[in-house]
Amino acid sequence: MNERHKKLFLWVLTVILFMSFLFAGSVFYYFNLRPLTFSEKAPVITLPRATTASQLVQKLQQQNIIKYQKPYLYYLRFTGLAAKLKAGVYEIKPDNTPAVLFDRIAKGDVLTRKFTII
Repeated sequence: MNERHKKLFLWVLTVILFMSFLFAGSVFYYFNLRPLTFSEKAPVITLPRATTASQLVQKLQQQNIIKYQKPYLYYLRFTGLAAKLKAGVYEIKPDNTPAVLFDRIAKGDVLTRKFTII
């Protein structure tokens, strides 16, 4: 291979890598950084003790909060949040992204209700 072919090969390889990173970033944005959408008022999910990441994303899909399970399951496992899920009742706020929701669940930021004792 002469010098010209090496430069051309490196240039093509650089373009392919750049396009791959651009695609991966787009997929990450689409699945994790866009706010969740739902038609009704803010849904509430209940996570019992020892809920797995798989059970969580399955529950979210059953309530039509997410469309696909796999990207979110991979995200939970990749970030280490899958092992940190806390039991409780969680309200899914309209401005929450999946990343924010999963972080809230890992921190145990449960739904609280005010009441007055008379």
